[in-house]
Amino acid sequence: MAHTPNPESPLLKLPRFFSLKADNADLKNPPSDTDASNRFKLQPEVAPGKVALSSVQDGLFLKRFNTQYHALLEEPNEIFAMVEVVESSYYVVNMPEYVGFKGSNAKYLTCLVDYPVILDPFVLTEESADVRLTTHQPPYQVEYLLNGKIALRSNQAASWTSNNYWKADQWITPDGDTPDHPECQFDPVRVNSTTVALKSANGLYCKRGSPSFTNAPNAIFAEASDYEETSSHLVVEEAVMSRQIFNVTYLLDLASASEEEPIGVAYGSATNKGSEPAEMEISVSKTTTVSNTRSFHNSFTFSQSITQTLTLGVPFFADESTEIQIGAEQEFGNQWDDTLSEEVAYQTTYKVTIPPGKTGTVQVVISTAKLAVPFHYKTRDTSLNGVEREPVDRIDGVFDGVLAFRTDAEIYDGTKTYRIPVPMKLNVTK
Repeated sequence: MAHTPNPESPLLKLPRFFSLKADNADLKNPPSDTDASNRFKLQPEVAPGKVALSSVQDGLFLKRFNTQYHALLEEPNEIFAMVEVVESSYYVVNMPEYVGFKGSNAKYLTCLVDYPVILDPFVLTEESADVRLTTHQPPYQVEYLLNGKIALRSNQAASWTSNNYWKADQWITPDGDTPDHPECQFDPVRVNSTTVALKSANGLYCKRGSPSFTNAPNAIFAEASDYEETSSHLVVEEAVMSRQIFNVTYLLDLASASEEEPIGVAYGSATNKGSEPAEMEISVSKTTTVSNTRSFHNSFTFSQSITQTLTLGVPFFADESTEIQIGAEQEFGNQWDDTLSEEVAYQTTYKVTIPPGKTGTVQVVISTAKLAVPFHYKTRDTSLNGVEREPVDRIDGVFDGVLAFRTDAEIYDGTKTYRIPVPMKLNVTK
């Protein structure tokens, strides 16, 4: 169903939540779990490569108007209700709020006052030390716009001008007064896991000059026609020394399963030696090594190398339980995407009514799946110069690696055979 998008096409990152209620339509914080007006169901493949969204509250489908959506349609309409689905996991760009940039010449991007020829340009030059360390504020602040573009503020330039948004009037300078100006808006394009290219309003990419530019060999200007041009590449480095992650709240009812696979077959039997039919317990067990990778994720596109401390409980299924539970809080020193491994054993008992003198058997195919559990959390960052920032609420956490089990049992009670397939249990406990 999914299409592969053009990597140069901006992918919208909405910092708000949909709601049927007019007074909730601009929510900045996660909506209540109990408020049905904030919940929508996905109606898959209503047209090739397109889906529709229906409200949990009344079942009506969203209809697109010029500037907004309303839940009005009883049936999805191909013209007004369709939402195109693209495979965006590689191309979507989500940058940290505070960043530094390093050019293809391995120099940091900085803003030089009274630079020859150009007034206050951004340059990648021998004079560009790690400005993330030499300034009290992080050098650049990323602002996401509702049209899918980003605006960039130069905190370095803020010391001498209030108009400190990046502006692309061919040369890139920090003299934009508002992110609403087209020349202050950029389309970020993911080059790889650490690198971005920035497309300006003139349709060209920001690039570093060359030695042939006698007066400004390392200044940044918008003149690259292709984001694959090496001189347009900017390595993204988050301007953070360390991060604490705490106040984790798991959204257990939104857990989703993937990577289901069989891990083995278990057998058990029992014989009724009495003279009457009897309900007997047949135990089956399977001990095996299951490679289970547990990891924590967030939505940032670019690889992070900052030191992080996570304080949280780990979700798990308790023995003989079909409900996800949260373990006691622990402190993890690992970074996002570091992994742990574990071994598991499976055991269960079936009650089978067996006629006298007969033997009942149970054969169970056991499968595992990995559950991804989203969570909200707070972060408290320490900047590279040791300044502790205010805590920030975030909603993009995912814990990946809760093991779930599914069994498919074939039972013979001495006279007949029947099956008891048990679907993967996703029930949760609050």
